[in-house]
Amino acid sequence: MYVISGPEQSRPSDFNKELRNSFFKEALVKFLIVNWQNHELIPFFHNKKVLLNFDNCYQYEAVNERILFSKNDKYTLDLHEEADSKIVYHACNIESTANILIKCSDTDILIIMLANMIHVQHNSKVYIQTGVWNKQRIIDVSALHEKLGERMCQSLPGFHALTGCDFNPALFRKGKQRPLQILKKNKDLQKAFGQIGHEDCDETAVFPILEKFICNLYNFPLLSSVNDARFALFLKAYKVNDLEEPFQKKKLQNFDSSTLPPTQAELTQHLLRTKYIATIWKNAHKKIPSYLRPETCGWILVEGNYTFKWFDGPQLPSTIQDIIDTGTNEGDEDLNAESESNEEEYINSEGDITSESDSDCECD
Repeated sequence: MYVISGPEQSRPSDFNKELRNSFFKEALVKFLIVNWQNHELIPFFHNKKVLLNFDNCYQYEAVNERILFSKNDKYTLDLHEEADSKIVYHACNIESTANILIKCSDTDILIIMLANMIHVQHNSKVYIQTGVWNKQRIIDVSALHEKLGERMCQSLPGFHALTGCDFNPALFRKGKQRPLQILKKNKDLQKAFGQIGHEDCDETAVFPILEKFICNLYNFPLLSSVNDARFALFLKAYKVNDLEEPFQKKKLQNFDSSTLPPTQAELTQHLLRTKYIATIWKNAHKKIPSYLRPETCGWILVEGNYTFKWFDGPQLPSTIQDIIDTGTNEGDEDLNAESESNEEEYINSEGDITSESDSDCECD
């Protein structure tokens, strides 16, 4: 670990690499907290009030050729775990009209800021400067918020958390662009994502809508159950065309299980994490952004660290009899008839899964 000992110390050879080390970043901030109290920095703080938010909010101000150092209780955010929400809190609680410029290269901050624009005081304008060197650009967040509309902006935190962020795994090879196009076309889906993160969110009403959204991403817009979508994709690879064909002669296709949607048990935990993340992001303008506990929202505590809770219940059925039925019990014929009927809903007359272009049409 690289130890910071003083202001004259040479910097690491690869500073960007060191910034990916959490211990180094913490040591760097602690060094700045102490070093910025030196009177040599008066020219840099002239006519400025500088706030540094870490475990507390430290305030620096140059007055009468001295650096006044204090702790600012209003901006001390010990219940905000990430710098992203702290930045947005500061932007929303500036006490006078101002042009606010946030310098960052983080999509999360843009999403959180858009969801909290209605809480920015005194009609201040908010901008984000992103990029480096000749690729820098400034995003007018106030104008973007007005163009997208409040409903769309409120849906973005839940959407971003569900489709993959720093705290929640992404859906394999689904990305952001196509899911975003589906979201933009579907007002009911925007409303459902907008409810995620609010105290009055009805999970029993919202989660089924989001489950149908996941089915749509896997090209099954007419299905509302991810388990049914998994079965349909499985049939595409392993469906038996000739019932008389011996199983050992069946030419099986290669099948990548990562292309399947999550099971319903896995999706439930994924949606609980989405709710937890979206709640913090939507309430970034508050000193206490959330009262939810990670242990009840898709995480478990293992040796002092949180890890994903993937699902409730056993991973596999307890006995082979739970998944294979070779008997001829009464009612088998009805069950087979129902299974054949369900297959016809999943697969068209040529045996092909519904195409991606068809699924897009269903979103309008």
